[in-house]
Amino acid sequence: MRRDRLQNRIAGSEMTLPLCAVFAALMWWFPLGQNPLDCVIGLALAILTAYVLMEINNRFQLIRVRTRMVSGAWILFAGATASLHVWQHGSIVALALIIAHFFLFESYEKRQPIRDSFHAGLFLGIGILFVPWIVVFVPLFLLHQAVYLRSATLRTFFAILFGALFPTMVVLVPSVITDDYICLTNWYLLLTDVLPVLPDNYLALTLQQAVSFILPALLTILGGLHYLSTSYNDKISVRMLLYIFVTDAFLILLFAVLQPQHLDYMLPSLLVCGLPLAVHFFALTKSWFTNTLFVLCMLCILALGGVTLFLPTIPLKDTLTILQSYI
Repeated sequence: MRRDRLQNRIAGSEMTLPLCAVFAALMWWFPLGQNPLDCVIGLALAILTAYVLMEINNRFQLIRVRTRMVSGAWILFAGATASLHVWQHGSIVALALIIAHFFLFESYEKRQPIRDSFHAGLFLGIGILFVPWIVVFVPLFLLHQAVYLRSATLRTFFAILFGALFPTMVVLVPSVITDDYICLTNWYLLLTDVLPVLPDNYLALTLQQAVSFILPALLTILGGLHYLSTSYNDKISVRMLLYIFVTDAFLILLFAVLQPQHLDYMLPSLLVCGLPLAVHFFALTKSWFTNTLFVLCMLCILALGGVTLFLPTIPLKDTLTILQSYI
């Protein structure tokens, strides 16, 4: 039997989450001229998201070993990514999306999970209010219930739809009464903000945005592909739930790559869906290669914190121009 390596000891340690929290706290309050209230709200959203991730892992036993690494990895990335230090729509959507997944998972093989389906749709609807593209998860959740969860009925279909529509209806009624449609107009403009896939869209990103996205994207791809090739080791119920994370994470990744102007909104959602796959990979493998890769990832996260906090915010196009001047 292969001995536990550094990655396995960290995954199973009770100190992993507290140490990640200490790192995040040190990075969170680094003076960047932000509004302290925005930082407090951003921290509260990050803590709530970490708690829900921990509950999902504990409740559904997504990883075959006892670990706090899923919530710890989220806290670690949140601390290293300056854009998540202040509250933003993407952070709210990530919290709503992971809560929606929690209730969706609760419907697994239930005969009539009406309440769980409604709550899953309700939190999707809350996310849709802030980032309209989340609406694609409504038909996707219906598909998940039919294919993976085996709990789809006509009643759950309408429960998810009504839950997703309910927050919009709450906002729409006051708008109709006051004859003020600014919120709905802004929502529609965000929904239709779709650009053709051109190189200039990527060059308009800042160095911080690109670096903050690349590492989670690579970890999501690595964890997802590894899980698809080794899923037979898990119980059927766990396999179905992680297949949902694989599908959703790859969808978010695809949308972010095709529409990079929404990268700030995409990143938190990619983290909550992709990190469970990455942690599953590191917690359950024991080769020298994966251990080396784990150490490199830790160093990259530290470097990510330095890049997002200390380097100037300039577009990639200008960054390339500066680099060319030194060559």
